[in-house]
Amino acid sequence: MDRLGRAVMAVLAAGGLLGIGWAAAPGQAAGPKDEVVIGISQEPDILVPGLGGNLAVSTEVIMALFVGGAFWSDELKLAPVAAKEIPTPDNGLWKLLPGGKMQVTWHLKPSKWSDGVPVDAEDYVFTHRAVMNDKVPVIDRVHEKHIENIYAPAPDTIVVTYKDHFAYANTDVIEWGPWPRHVLEKAYHDNPGGLDKLPFGSDPQATIGNGPYRLVSWQKGSSIVAEANPNYTLDTPRVKRIVWRVVTDTNTLGANMLSSAIDAISPIG
Repeated sequence: MDRLGRAVMAVLAAGGLLGIGWAAAPGQAAGPKDEVVIGISQEPDILVPGLGGNLAVSTEVIMALFVGGAFWSDELKLAPVAAKEIPTPDNGLWKLLPGGKMQVTWHLKPSKWSDGVPVDAEDYVFTHRAVMNDKVPVIDRVHEKHIENIYAPAPDTIVVTYKDHFAYANTDVIEWGPWPRHVLEKAYHDNPGGLDKLPFGSDPQATIGNGPYRLVSWQKGSSIVAEANPNYTLDTPRVKRIVWRVVTDTNTLGANMLSSAIDAISPIG
């Protein structure tokens, strides 16, 4: 993940976005809620990890819809999410190879996409190969360029060989993703340069994620709505529904917060 991505993740971890641990607006009692409304001054461009533009606010919403193998906890420690454990030299999952290379092995927890299809190691392999295609308009390939080879010896196992000693090799399986292979593979082969123009990532009916929430509505210029994903088994979302309300005027955004029309203002969007 690039520096922006790591910075965003740190901010979101501190704010508790993945668990929706935001502070209550003035006059509101803190505690569990069925719905949280978050004010954003910018609107995302596309909701696919690593694809399209580079707006931080896009990353905020994406992180509710998609999860990777690992995540920075609210103590800013690396913690497994889709992965069973973080590879380290001590557990034997991070090995130094001759010639200055490295090999990192990931084992995945059982999980599903929001349409009920199981997530497997081939989703990660597909995503890496798509990202490394110069025709695919990804944000960057900083992490991916260090990878020499990636393969899936089993549905729950990914082996990644690095060309060099890469310090961030265990911060996630790959830089972006995973993307659902069963949804995107045909479109990728037909037109790799058009992946950011698909309904996937903007149309709720076509957007399939593996995160704690699923996209249910996107009214351009107004709001984005996500609801708890019933097929998500890696954790339990703290609220049932998140609404990101687009308010481009920051004075109006602040007034919405003071009047309790929104529950929080995004720290990055």
